[in-house]
Amino acid sequence: MVQQSFEDKILGCVDRGMASLGESATKAILWHIEHNSRLKRKEIPTKPKEFIEALKEMLGPGGVCSRKTDREGSAFSIWNFK
Repeated sequence: MVQQSFEDKILGCVDRGMASLGESATKAILWHIEHNSRLKRKEIPTKPKEFIEALKEMLGPGGVCSRKTDREGSAFSIWNFK
């Protein structure tokens, strides 16, 4: 079994979080962020604040969602409206 790096785990979380938007929307958002905020997908794990700011700039303050898991393994979302 190959162990994932921390960066790969973070990118996996980003991918899962954006999966509900669909592949086309996800690609469009990442393209927009890369071209307007100069933040490449591979840089997201090392520049999380820049990624969140780019999402807020693009989607508004309600556009940032965190996915958490409780002790029983149930996933839920937390929206940040700051």
